[in-house]
Amino acid sequence: MDTWQLACKFDTQLPADTVESCHDNSERTLIACGTYELQDTPAGGRQHRKGQIHLLELEESKTPELKLLQTLNSSGGGVLDMKWYHSNHQSESNCLVTAAAAGNSIFYRNSSEDEMLYKESFSIKLSSGLLLSVDVMNDSLKCLFTDSNGYVYLINDDPPRLELTWKCHDLETWCCCLNEDSQIVFTGADDSRLKMWDLRMGTDVASCVVNYHDMGVTAIQRHPQESNIIYSGSYDARCVAWDIRKLTNPITVRLTPGGVWRIRCKHDQIAVACMYGGWCVLEHDDVTNNIPLLNEGSLAYGVDWLSDNLLIGCSFYDHSLSLWSR
Repeated sequence: MDTWQLACKFDTQLPADTVESCHDNSERTLIACGTYELQDTPAGGRQHRKGQIHLLELEESKTPELKLLQTLNSSGGGVLDMKWYHSNHQSESNCLVTAAAAGNSIFYRNSSEDEMLYKESFSIKLSSGLLLSVDVMNDSLKCLFTDSNGYVYLINDDPPRLELTWKCHDLETWCCCLNEDSQIVFTGADDSRLKMWDLRMGTDVASCVVNYHDMGVTAIQRHPQESNIIYSGSYDARCVAWDIRKLTNPITVRLTPGGVWRIRCKHDQIAVACMYGGWCVLEHDDVTNNIPLLNEGSLAYGVDWLSDNLLIGCSFYDHSLSLWSR
């Protein structure tokens, strides 16, 4: 069994709920961490959700370390999800797109004054509720969002504009996923349902509705190499692999230490943020292998692979980023 060791931690100041990494044009490993805090308001006042984005760089010497590059205040309040993607909008630079609590999708790109720094370049108001999730597809420049009102929004980033929206669930839609050709969309919600939508057939009715999970569906992730495989996760503490050509029966069902909030795949290894259960690493083809990465007293909301031997995770109550190596 692999042994993961905690290499370092970073204090995010505000509660951390999402983390994503990418490699930029200079081959740096960049890490974006989003935060969310509900601010106290007078009785009857409107709730305010404060949020920031920390941009960090992985420094690898004798031991891996995290270097803070920049902290951005989110104009849309709390940051609930984010994705990096490779955009041709500005000199082939990476773009960071976020789902914000104010209902905005916000795009961050390199500053023209300093290529090493990022700034807000575009914002679209999509929802009267909270934007809860985002997924992107580099080849098609598509961005997909879901919100707390049960809607899904498809944006084309050339230039950024709303292309399509529809009601996909009656409750909070926690997660979404674009298939590689951007014609198939998956959504998961608090109604415990995983839905598949074929955009070529319209959006009046879902192409398939999966009622497998016992509680809300909180995570959907495509396999990085196998285009027909996706994973779903739920509050019911199960990570399930599916063949999208036959969604009647799962390929594998894996129990996790806690309710699933994020799933990230690297080859056939699956890193899972399990909320009160911390983090774990699963093997796609080995249903008995479950490697825990425990962090007592936290609420594990985010996870991502930095390399085959490095993992990053963020946790809410102790407002921290944790970096593990093996």
